[in-house]
Amino acid sequence: MRSVSQLSRRFHVEFDDSKVVPNAGLVIPLRLADTLGFREAVNRRVRGWNQRRRRNSGDKALALVAMLVAGGEFISDVDVLAAGSTLSRLGYRWWSQSWLGEWLRSLDSSDIAGFADAVTEVTDTAWQAGLGPDLAAVSESDPLIIDVDSTFTQTHGRFKDGTDRRNYQGLRGYYPLLAVEAASGHVIAAELRKGNATMDGVAAFTKDTLERSRRLAGHDTDLLLRADSGFYVRDLFDSCVAHDVRFSVTVRQYTGVRDLIADIGDDEWHPVNNDAASRDRIDIAAVPFEIKGRWDKNQTRGPITCRLIVRRSTTPADTSDPQMRLFDPVDHYAFVTDQHGDPETLWRRHNHRAVIETTFRDLKHGLGLNHYPSGNFEANAAWLHLNALAHNLLRTTNQLITPTPMVAKTLRYRYLAIPGRITTGSRTTTLHLPANWPHQHHITHTLNTIKHLKHQYINSIYICTKSCYR
Repeated sequence: MRSVSQLSRRFHVEFDDSKVVPNAGLVIPLRLADTLGFREAVNRRVRGWNQRRRRNSGDKALALVAMLVAGGEFISDVDVLAAGSTLSRLGYRWWSQSWLGEWLRSLDSSDIAGFADAVTEVTDTAWQAGLGPDLAAVSESDPLIIDVDSTFTQTHGRFKDGTDRRNYQGLRGYYPLLAVEAASGHVIAAELRKGNATMDGVAAFTKDTLERSRRLAGHDTDLLLRADSGFYVRDLFDSCVAHDVRFSVTVRQYTGVRDLIADIGDDEWHPVNNDAASRDRIDIAAVPFEIKGRWDKNQTRGPITCRLIVRRSTTPADTSDPQMRLFDPVDHYAFVTDQHGDPETLWRRHNHRAVIETTFRDLKHGLGLNHYPSGNFEANAAWLHLNALAHNLLRTTNQLITPTPMVAKTLRYRYLAIPGRITTGSRTTTLHLPANWPHQHHITHTLNTIKHLKHQYINSIYICTKSCYR
């Protein structure tokens, strides 16, 4: 029997096969991007450098998105795709990291607005092709939900525009705003803000989000805006009323709200069928509420009539502590809504607002939102939109492959990080993938589905499950 050391000496690694490509599964999201008109949407709206080079913006954006989809976090990670000529052999142009960095730094505020419009256009094309929420099933009792929230992304160093002032935790970074469609996970709108921002831009962002949501879903679709207390501003509610959108927003418990909760009678509280494993006793109450224009100096806006729904959570006292035996700790959580229906149902719907955290997790830890590439604010704002485009592309790819939601890491491991070998002949490009790959049926089925999507055309590619290790 040979020793381990002898076997190790007989093992060699040679980088000598020019036809083998890593991440061959990128063919799925890349072909999907072509079908959705990704490059054309970016070319129409994002210039960079000058007018003469405008036509290349879509190719550069797609190269960065492909890198993010493959698992890269930095601009320099495009070299991994270049090493095996993954992009070029799959029929796409590759750009060096210096070119991509220079292009990002050349973008201005109008280009950032163009990126936001490109996200909307690509998402709209996907939804029209049936790759989004089921709009036909939307009703007043089951509306299309748009979640808006903010998240902090920490940066290091003092040389990134907008991070010179620390946040309340003493950290440097950015505080982007995001709007996400809850069912599909698609990013509807995104905006990069300085790291010390609080309520800055919330009203304008909400208005823009509702306009884009209406463009995507149609004027007759029942929409619900869901948000936490950071979005409890009068302008947000005015925008909801103007766009005929219902709202469900966590209320700030200022003195008037606390007094109103204290006045709720015992007969107005209704127990909730809670999980039997929970020790807490939960009750729900709903009372009339008026959102007044307290921030309107001229008092020109009348009150908005809605309901205040309060959850009362009572934790049984710890009997082992003599001082805690006298009372049960009580916690109140409240939100305002203009929806009709049972308060318990509305509370459970509002309680699912945390699903947006899944999007934040994917953007930060599955893509590149934790690593802003430049000291230029506009370049980093473009980076945010590129991550949003990559995220939406992954969500749409997930929907095509399987109805089971998967995080970016799982989707990448099973379907994208596949080695392949490309051959050409007889005007046909063949991608050879490993034999007996456990998910080969999903891959071939997904590519055939993309090929037959309406309104767009993609080049056909023949998928062969022949082993590339022979």
